[in-house]
Amino acid sequence: MEHLDRFMSCLQEQGWTVTSTEDGFEVDVSQGKEKAFQASEAVCKERVGDFPTPAPPTEQEIEGLYALNLKAVQCLKEQGITVEPPPSLELYAQQYRQSLQGGPAPWSPYANVENLAAVEGACPQPQLEDL
Repeated sequence: MEHLDRFMSCLQEQGWTVTSTEDGFEVDVSQGKEKAFQASEAVCKERVGDFPTPAPPTEQEIEGLYALNLKAVQCLKEQGITVEPPPSLELYAQQYRQSLQGGPAPWSPYANVENLAAVEGACPQPQLEDL
């Protein structure tokens, strides 16, 4: 978080209004100000450095995320949503590892859900941070 705080402070020093969010931060970039923001971002990356690359999840974390997704399947079904059947744990883990190497995203019970924002209120998408 220290890196994030320094990056946010840098953007504020560049004149941007920065708001902390659950996932990091948000900057209100008005239409027509995109290039100015990109320039500020470049300045801050130069000062603070690139964001550190997070460590890849462990096998235990991938298994935990799979288990949370299986619970999400049940929640979605209770909301009347039809969900694609889950793959085996082994296939899910393989898909997940491949996605970290630039492959397609692994199976998700939310893949074909319409109006995702409304559904997430009742059935939030599992994240590694939930483990």
